[in-house]
Amino acid sequence: MVLARSAISLLNRHLPKQAKAVIAGFPDLEDSTIEIARQLVLRQSVSVVVLAEGEVPPSIRRQEPNIDWCSRKSVRGFFHYLTARYIFFTHGLYLSPKPPRSQICINVWHGMPIKRIGYLIGRTPPPSTFGIATSDMFRGLVAKCFGVPDAEILTTGIPRNDVMVRAARRANAIKTQLGIGDKDTKPRLIMWLPTFRQAVRGIVRTDGVAHSSIFGMSDMDTAEFCAFLEEQNCICILKVHPMAPDFPDQIRSDRLRIWREPELRERGVSLYEMLGAADLLITDASSVYVDYLILDKPVILAFPDLEEYRRSRGFALEPVEDFFAGPVVSDYQQLKSAIAETFEADRYALPRSSVVACFHKHRDDRATTRLLDAVLPQQPAHY
Repeated sequence: MVLARSAISLLNRHLPKQAKAVIAGFPDLEDSTIEIARQLVLRQSVSVVVLAEGEVPPSIRRQEPNIDWCSRKSVRGFFHYLTARYIFFTHGLYLSPKPPRSQICINVWHGMPIKRIGYLIGRTPPPSTFGIATSDMFRGLVAKCFGVPDAEILTTGIPRNDVMVRAARRANAIKTQLGIGDKDTKPRLIMWLPTFRQAVRGIVRTDGVAHSSIFGMSDMDTAEFCAFLEEQNCICILKVHPMAPDFPDQIRSDRLRIWREPELRERGVSLYEMLGAADLLITDASSVYVDYLILDKPVILAFPDLEEYRRSRGFALEPVEDFFAGPVVSDYQQLKSAIAETFEADRYALPRSSVVACFHKHRDDRATTRLLDAVLPQQPAHY
């Protein structure tokens, strides 16, 4: 691997660069990847290539005809990488050699670190020219995780959050796309986004307590939960983490749905569009917690294995409880009570505003604009 990385580095240093941007994310069609690509197309200053591991659906290709969709495993994709002036990635590319001076490489990553990442867990992050953060506090923390000076972390915000902020303005339309409610009646949408406990892709590892159920709660009663959701006029969609294994949970209810990427693509809605339309988020150590706070909507932390997670994976922020702007629940009964109480009265509005100020320097939909302004030659977008 060392020899291969050295050979790639040698090629990358000597091949001339073109006015081209290559973008690669995990999963392939994650929101930051698509948002960066779309904004680059509008600027008309570089050609835009998105590298994908899997097959890109024809519907996506038709929606984005000015993006060159290319297989990450192909010779053409590798050549695009070697000849691009700009590289954007979430998890590295082609053994991730150090970028030459002729190439600007931006580590978009996939969120601000609540749990420990990078050097904090003994892993070497892929080298880059710049990383990004959502606030000055996270700027220092991301720099520490990546082992780089603070000056190499740009406090622009995360491109995928632009998608979420815009989606919040058309929440009802997105709920309609998701098949939630009818023209006149829209139930509340609860998004449940747990991070993985057992990773089956990338770095295979176990954090916290692995559970046989996606819900992670031994006392979970899905039939009763569906009845409770109907009483509360709610629909709950649990989105499985892309690195998590398959779970045996079988739910046949319009009130409670378990989705992966295909279910979203079938409805023409991205994860962060759905998140923007949500009225409540349930999560744990996922970076989506940081993102969702931009919207100033309530959050519940469902964390049955909080102490075990602290001992195994560990938190980048400690004590992490100081940064929780919502109730922390450890079992199903507490979860039900927290949902009911949250919709009755938002008691965490004030502490949430304090955490938001710490987490986010910007709360708009211009993170991608700030990022591209910082790394590309100054040229206005062609809207």
